Amino acid sequence: MRRLTDNPAPNTISLTVNRRELNEPTFAAVYHEVFLALAHEASDEAFFALLAEKARLLSGAESGAVALLRDVSEELEFMGVAGENAAELRGTRVHASDSRAGEVARTGEMHLSAQPPTAILPVFHERKSVGALFVFGGLSAFSGDALLALHTLTAAASARVSAMHLRRASNEGLRLAAVTESAANATSLDMLAELACEHLDADAVA
Repeated sequence: MRRLTDNPAPNTISLTVNRRELNEPTFAAVYHEVFLALAHEASDEAFFALLAEKARLLSGAESGAVALLRDVSEELEFMGVAGENAAELRGTRVHASDSRAGEVARTGEMHLSAQPPTAILPVFHERKSVGALFVFGGLSAFSGDALLALHTLTAAASARVSAMHLRRASNEGLRLAAVTESAANATSLDMLAELACEHLDADAVA
């Protein structure tokens, strides 16, 4: 059995009907659950775990995962994993150059292969690829409906990543404001101390 971090063979995928058919209400229910989680600010860990599980469900794959590139290093961190090796892989990091998912995360180019069935889609933030959502394994090549579903889930992942960046920028802004206010307060205290000293000196002279 191959693992999520292996490089699958670069074959062109054939859009055959997946043997695990899902009806439209199932897709609608999954999207509703994902969008609710996105709107209600579930934890990042819980949200990406949900995406990985729903990607696996809608594609009929054996495994699913969402991984993001770290800001500084060339490492890919598994934010959410579902299926085989989930407990082992969740939260771990691998060098982006060591896997096809890392290549997709760095280049922003989708990868599809038929043997074994694999679909890897890039996750974007401000038009820059910052990660990947991927599914691996199954009974047959992924259907067109499954790929459309994966694109929708990848869009949700991109939206969450953008929210993470906004949250981080907001926190940094609040910290900067706190530091500025602290510095202003310290300056005010220094000025008061200087005025007090001047006043005492003036009284002493008088």
